[in-house]
Amino acid sequence: MEDPIDGLKNLESMTVNPDKHTLNVTWIERESKLLYTIFPANRLGEWEKTIPNIQQQIEDDLRSLNAFLTEVVQQGNPSDERWESICFNLQSVGANLFEMLIPSEVAKKVRDWKIGSPVIISTNEQWIPWELMYDGEDFWGKKFIIARSPRLSDSQDLPDKNRPESKGKRQIKRIVNIVGGDVPSSEAERATHLFSNLLPPEAVQLLAKQPISSLVKAIPGTDALHFTCHGHLEPHLLQIAGDKNKTRIENLLPETILRLPLEPGSLVFANACASTVPVLTFGKFSSFGWKFYQRGADAFIGTLGAVPVKYAFNFAEIVYRELFNPDEKITIGQAVAKAKEVAANERNLFWLLYCIYGDPDFSIVQQKNSKEEDHAN
Repeated sequence: MEDPIDGLKNLESMTVNPDKHTLNVTWIERESKLLYTIFPANRLGEWEKTIPNIQQQIEDDLRSLNAFLTEVVQQGNPSDERWESICFNLQSVGANLFEMLIPSEVAKKVRDWKIGSPVIISTNEQWIPWELMYDGEDFWGKKFIIARSPRLSDSQDLPDKNRPESKGKRQIKRIVNIVGGDVPSSEAERATHLFSNLLPPEAVQLLAKQPISSLVKAIPGTDALHFTCHGHLEPHLLQIAGDKNKTRIENLLPETILRLPLEPGSLVFANACASTVPVLTFGKFSSFGWKFYQRGADAFIGTLGAVPVKYAFNFAEIVYRELFNPDEKITIGQAVAKAKEVAANERNLFWLLYCIYGDPDFSIVQQKNSKEEDHAN
């Protein structure tokens, strides 16, 4: 296994931010042990947490959380009193995860971190839902801008350790907008026009219910991919095609990602949704973010499971509105944080399920329109 310092080399290109913290996590499976280090290494030491059968416990907790969120969806618009009960019970689930996984010394340090600051989780595991940790004050996914930085060389099942690196400024001149099969017609129509007010029509290529072969042909020269499609656990795939049988034949598999002609430095947003109720699949769905990161995406936004489609679309709309803000340079971490804030104020709990892989300081260089360019000349 690599030295933790070497595992942080992929963070060197990220923007310097005095409030940014890096929590280095190493999972030693044979000992059922988690090792934690807070970097810079000359400031803080190493702590460990040994938890027998931890992966099974996490799976059980997420299954229980899935049932809880399903009941919340069925409530419609709850009264104030019922909403307080929902929040208290959800916080209790997060508090249990926090106490089970986080050493007390680390918990004490983290409580001193500035609210809203970026927290990089440099990790070799794919199954811990960091966003759901509740530290007694708030969920980490709301309190901080959490971003996973996978340490690829720590994972034996990832043969390609030479992750493609981006070069030059980040611009989104072309985006492929993928709308999958079985998305309700009204939401599919909204997804089709997601970028109508943000980018010129020629900058967006729509793929509606198209197979993986069409996606492969569309990707070269693309700066960003956006998926609005159903996420499935068995079989494990994103349903990009119109295949009603949800087979592996035409849809996007985690194994497929490493062969996609993705441009290094791309932005990928996989908005995995479900028809009416959530489907938590974290530990499997995380592999989409892991694979896209390995393939060279600078930033990947995904979910810990499939979010009900109406909530999923609203969330994406806010993220892109913030990211393409012509008056202010907004990072992807800040854009996601804003979308979470709006969702929380609307009593939508599903903001908790959104996660970031890669650089939370990813931002784009706004393109000047023709009038601005003429004026500048």
